[in-house]
Amino acid sequence: MTNQSDGVADPPRHGTPRWTPDPNGFAAYLVKYLIVKERYHIGTVPEAGALQAEADIVLSRSDGMSLYITAIVDREANPDRRFSVDRQELEAIGAACAKYCGSVGRTKLPVVVNIIEIAAAPPSDADKARLAVYRKSSYAARFVPQAWVLSTGDRSVWSSAGFAGRLQTGRYRRLLRQPRLTDAELEASGAPAVQVGGRPVVTFGLLAVFALVFLTEQIFRLGGGSEGFFGPGVETLAALGGLQRPLVLDQGEWYRLLTPIFLHADLAHIALNSFALFLAGRALEPLIGRWWFLALFFIGGLSGSLTSLLLNPPEIVSVGASGAIMALLAAGYLCSFRLPWGAARNQAQMTMVSVLVPSLLPLATLQTGVHIDYAAHLGGAVSGGIAGLAMFRIWPLDQPLPRFRHLAAGLAIIGVASSGLSVALVAQHYAFWAAAGNLMTGEEVAAAEHPKAAAETNDLVQRHPDDPRAHFIRALTLLSTGDASGGEAELRTALAKNAALPGVFKPDLDLDLQGYLALALARQGKAAEARAAARAVCAAQSTEIEPMLRQSDLCP
Repeated sequence: MTNQSDGVADPPRHGTPRWTPDPNGFAAYLVKYLIVKERYHIGTVPEAGALQAEADIVLSRSDGMSLYITAIVDREANPDRRFSVDRQELEAIGAACAKYCGSVGRTKLPVVVNIIEIAAAPPSDADKARLAVYRKSSYAARFVPQAWVLSTGDRSVWSSAGFAGRLQTGRYRRLLRQPRLTDAELEASGAPAVQVGGRPVVTFGLLAVFALVFLTEQIFRLGGGSEGFFGPGVETLAALGGLQRPLVLDQGEWYRLLTPIFLHADLAHIALNSFALFLAGRALEPLIGRWWFLALFFIGGLSGSLTSLLLNPPEIVSVGASGAIMALLAAGYLCSFRLPWGAARNQAQMTMVSVLVPSLLPLATLQTGVHIDYAAHLGGAVSGGIAGLAMFRIWPLDQPLPRFRHLAAGLAIIGVASSGLSVALVAQHYAFWAAAGNLMTGEEVAAAEHPKAAAETNDLVQRHPDDPRAHFIRALTLLSTGDASGGEAELRTALAKNAALPGVFKPDLDLDLQGYLALALARQGKAAEARAAARAVCAAQSTEIEPMLRQSDLCP
């Protein structure tokens, strides 16, 4: 990210106020507030000198990167006064002032003109229609006019700025409704306390986890992988905890709401997410502290997974830290307003927006069936925006970090602990996914109901060595031919294979294997071992083999 400026850090200011304010009026208080708290100066650049005639006072601020001009009309003192510069003339002023704005990357920062009318009564419909033309024409516009009417009578605020001006509207509303600060209190309050500097330790830790998990994807790869460079493939991503609706809702594998946060579809995917996380973490973690940063990461990741579960097709396997990163970017943009006005804040905000906005668009879906989940982007951005706004609103001016850091620490610890438990559950279920390709098909299981020759069952075991049912069929064939010892060996192998695939087959399979093992042992004269093997089957009293065990006097 490079910065460049076409103007100067403090452009020349033009004009002196002709207005004699009422020292007890709200307009005078607002001017003092803007000068002390937001670093405005009286006057403006020569190119905007025409605004002097249309306003009681014009203020401006610039740091060589951006230019803000605020024109204030005091209608409390003069009810007939109105701001009347038409939109076309105002745009010409904005274009002439563009030379005072620099660029972040390739993005030229806009000239912002705020028009504030202070009146005793709320605006009339005619006032709203007159001021409604002062609004941003498009997202990419390099000139941003915005209008407000501050009503001191009912302490209400009307604005043409829409959602983009929500924070500023809220600030004006608080100024109208809260007790006014004295000049000494304004000076003493100064700029908000901000923690600056410090290494983004959590960010680097998360990047290391991303790399370690991606290496794990390569080591435990299943199948042939995907078309992407170092892509582990859909089967591997599902085995390692990828998010898929049937697996979560039907199989109850809720740990998949967390595990996808750390998985990536290929090298390009992890590279993009790591770069975005680095940008967000470098700006945000020192500002809000490590606990809140990590808590926001998990809040965004979980919100993204839930949104993905709701919006994505059921067959999609979704992976990626995008939801968590979008939450950090959205919260980072809002929390950046704590930074002192100037180049540092501008760069932080432009960095956040330049990554956040494009990431909300559906940019890529892999042809292999792995969907880089942009539904999760939306969920993460919304949750991060809500959390960031709440954090900003309750952040005391005299504290360098947001409040409720103990709550943030608790959320972060729960996120880490839950992730650890999720990894354990992934490891537990991985054996099934690794063996899934070698399990018998439905047709083969149906065909196994018919008697099999020894050669056929031997071939079945060779094709499906990890399927306990194949060894069970082989054991039954051997027992039917009088080979009790061979049947015992196959049954013990089947029991071991079934234990390695917990939850894959119904519990009755294990009981059937134990029952036939008891019969095989009894035929070899191993009565004590046979009764021990039959004990659980006899206690169940619900299997088809139980009568056979009782006939063989193996049940008590």
